[in-house]
Amino acid sequence: MTGTDITGRRQTERLLQQNEEQLQAILDHSPVAVWLKDLEGRYLKVNRQFERNTGLSEKEILGRTDSQIFSSERASRFWEIDQTILQTGQAYESDEVSDRSDGKHTEHVFKFLLTTAKGKPYALCGIATDITQRKQAETILQEASQRLEIQQQELRSLAARLLTAQEEERRRISRDLHDDVNQRLALMSLKLQSAQKDLPDIHPVTQKLQELYTNVGDLSDDIRRLAYQYHPSILDDLGLGSALRSLCEDFEKWEGISVTFELPDGARKISQSVGTCLYRVAQESLRNVVRHAQASNVYLDLKDFGQGITLAIRDNGQGFDVDGLLSRGLGFVSMRERVRLLGGTLSVDSRPGHGTTVRVSIPHPPTRSVVCGTE
Repeated sequence: MTGTDITGRRQTERLLQQNEEQLQAILDHSPVAVWLKDLEGRYLKVNRQFERNTGLSEKEILGRTDSQIFSSERASRFWEIDQTILQTGQAYESDEVSDRSDGKHTEHVFKFLLTTAKGKPYALCGIATDITQRKQAETILQEASQRLEIQQQELRSLAARLLTAQEEERRRISRDLHDDVNQRLALMSLKLQSAQKDLPDIHPVTQKLQELYTNVGDLSDDIRRLAYQYHPSILDDLGLGSALRSLCEDFEKWEGISVTFELPDGARKISQSVGTCLYRVAQESLRNVVRHAQASNVYLDLKDFGQGITLAIRDNGQGFDVDGLLSRGLGFVSMRERVRLLGGTLSVDSRPGHGTTVRVSIPHPPTRSVVCGTE
């Protein structure tokens, strides 16, 4: 061998050594554990993170197998995984828990086969990333999410109880106004009428009695309307369809706005809670027509689509900015909450100059085939 050949070989060996040292330096500065095994399972190379994970030095690891480093249970599992990779040529990826001196750690492990340019395997490489903190964060987040879900369920339950209590209170007030206050006013009207008859037409008090009689009648009408707005007895007695029709007729009479109401034929019965919800949505929507729409026509359409029931309230008014009103209006918030508690959806479609459509859909209970009366 000539001197030139020896020099060339030494330069090659020096370059290989430099490359080896550079590779090792890169691996040692990596925050993940990296290792290399031969096909018999002996360790050929490890980095410092692998040493820290095992608590062993490089000298204590290289040339040894898993059975000489880890517990028999872990070594056996590692061997099975390595053999599967060798037999299939497929990479392996999994999250694994390992015991270390400072406690349990969760690692994301990725193992794969190294092959020559011709595809011949010559080593197994493994990379383990410590994801303990991420897993802990995920656990904390999951627990927080579960607590939030429980709190949301409690809030939904509370909201449902509050709405139920509100409707019961509305029903009580409506009944008291109708059965007590209005009956007293009716009795007062009869007494005024009787007193008026006992006096001659030219008596100076007669005119005052007539005015008082008229005022009592007007007050009685106002209280009757207020009682109806609180809770219409027709909703309990005849059902949603009749209650909505009465609501539309009264709205036309009081507000002077034309209302077209469409009710499906052969309507099935629905629960009292659904009927009350849809009635309140219609009631609030009509209030908003008066407050915001400047409309001349309103259309109410009640439909049973098989899986549930829908109510649409549409007007030909000036429309409005939906986001702005929804963020300020407690009425819309209340409507949406009522519908949501029944598993339904509520949408408001409106643009300035193009009218407004409020649409609510509530599913029928799955165990019942149920439409427009209430039970």
